[in-house]
Amino acid sequence: MDRDQLREALQSSRLCAPVGPDADVDQLFDTYSSVLHDIADQLAPSHVIRRRPGRPTPWFDAECRAERRHCRRLERRYRRTCRPDDRRSWVEATRRRFALYRTKKEQYLNNRRLLQCGRSSPQLWRSMNSMFERQRDVSSSTSHTAEGFAAFFQKRTDDISAATAGTQPPPI
Repeated sequence: MDRDQLREALQSSRLCAPVGPDADVDQLFDTYSSVLHDIADQLAPSHVIRRRPGRPTPWFDAECRAERRHCRRLERRYRRTCRPDDRRSWVEATRRRFALYRTKKEQYLNNRRLLQCGRSSPQLWRSMNSMFERQRDVSSSTSHTAEGFAAFFQKRTDDISAATAGTQPPPI
């Protein structure tokens, strides 16, 4: 923001005008608030910034970030000019970006996660299952039922009631 523009806007506003002896405090505050909001909207208009929640994957490093920035720059250029050669360079950069992502992901999975498992078969299988995004289906292997769940809590409530039957209520 240009400080000279801000100074001029403030000096030419109602805030620098003389105040009468019968001025109401609430009215002065409303004037102050509205004038400052108007000046802020005029000198620094608001704009929407989108943020994607969450942290990128662990293999996403500075090289991936730079490649993503480069692709977005080429996309903005193509959207501005609509030239076929700009589109071609954007598409090629996007293909390179996804190839880089695939390479980084494979390197991360092979070098870090698998080597960390060492010779431990259970850790290796857990790592492989999570890599291939296989989740164990536990819905059919459980022996719990709704009746058993209700009976457990009923027994628990009865046990607590029996244990606290002879005590005095707490002072309130």
